[in-house]
Amino acid sequence: MRLKTLGNRWIYIFIFFSVIAFSSTPVFSAVPQTISYQGTLTDDLGNPVNAAVDITFTLHDVVSGPGTILWFETQLAVPVTNGVFSVILGADGLNPLDPITFENPLYLGIAVGGDAEMTPRQELTAVGYAFRAKTVENDTLNSLSCSSGQVAKWNGSAWACAVDDSNAGDITNVTAGTGLTGGGASGSVTLNADTTFLQRRLSSTCAVGSSIRAIDVNGNVTCETDTDTNTTYSAGSGLVLNSNQFSVATSGVTATHIAADAVGSSEVAANSLTASDLAENSVGASELASGAVGVSELANPARGIGINGSIVIPSAAFNPDFETRDYIRSFSGYIRPGTQSTALCLHAPVALPQGVTVTQFEIFAWDNSSAQNVGFFNLRRLSLSITGSISTMGTVSSSGAAAGVRVFADTTIATPTVSGFSYSYYIEGCIVSDAVSSFNTRLFGARIRYE
Repeated sequence: MRLKTLGNRWIYIFIFFSVIAFSSTPVFSAVPQTISYQGTLTDDLGNPVNAAVDITFTLHDVVSGPGTILWFETQLAVPVTNGVFSVILGADGLNPLDPITFENPLYLGIAVGGDAEMTPRQELTAVGYAFRAKTVENDTLNSLSCSSGQVAKWNGSAWACAVDDSNAGDITNVTAGTGLTGGGASGSVTLNADTTFLQRRLSSTCAVGSSIRAIDVNGNVTCETDTDTNTTYSAGSGLVLNSNQFSVATSGVTATHIAADAVGSSEVAANSLTASDLAENSVGASELASGAVGVSELANPARGIGINGSIVIPSAAFNPDFETRDYIRSFSGYIRPGTQSTALCLHAPVALPQGVTVTQFEIFAWDNSSAQNVGFFNLRRLSLSITGSISTMGTVSSSGAAAGVRVFADTTIATPTVSGFSYSYYIEGCIVSDAVSSFNTRLFGARIRYE
């Protein structure tokens, strides 16, 4: 709506202006601190506006010119219907109206959209009932004037000046109880300075060599004889006494102080003692009494204490499945097929510690073949029962060409717990010779890790 005008694009016609009476001494706390304002808006041709427009309201202390802006508020998208609009000033809470602002004459300026403020500004006038706000109904205090330290107080028939005793209380009859002194009209109570009060409250006291055990609500005392009268102490074997404090002597605890079976699994928390807690050679055979540590003191006797290692099976431990196989053992520590395009199948026994858990099976091989690979090797166990069943624990195969020794590993071990009483263990597999050269595939050995 762009209309060419000599001044503002809008023409404002004042319709209704209602001011809620403000007072510096509020009479009714529920009176809202807002102003209801209504007016009409036309364009410069006199046509009523039908649109939503932004309107800025400003309170000035002068009818024209800069003066001082005491308050302002912009209300967005104010609906105007047939030229009529209605707003509540100060209702959004972001910029509330201050009652003090209305103690002097005020002039309301209005600006629509981005236009300049309309002229002339509207002078605020009071609503009829606002005149009554300057007085107090039934003002019986109008002529009452009190001195410093006095307040207006109702004496039963009229308001009169009286001493401000709001902090003094109204204590006129205080009685001091047992152990206290003071009271009366003063209202001051203090603790009795008689230090024998507690003693006087007790119906009896205890004799020398005894002490108070209990006191009932009536002050009756129950005494008991002191039994701990020994003040002489001596340090036994392995201890040092300093005044009344005992400590363990250097090298004070030896095997003679630990009875057989005195330290069992119930006395040692899980993982409570590790290698870092023991000095080198601090616990030897001389520190343990005969039979002090037995099978019952070990969480897993079959695994021993702190076993975590591996077994290496060199290529020299591998033998061909058939003695007629063509193979070559090298002084460089490997075994290979003797001719090209042949397969050399080998096996080697493995002696694993009883009770350990196998965690990884590895093969050390040289695989520089282009069309073949070293092949595969299995870690197996053979049942020592009459059935003689065989099961595979892990399988390793080589892949890729590399002129050097590489490690091929399998960490997915089936039935990893070693039982030397029920099974024997061995490695078997085949080296596949390369068609180009029998030197391209070599076995250097195997390794089994366990814990």
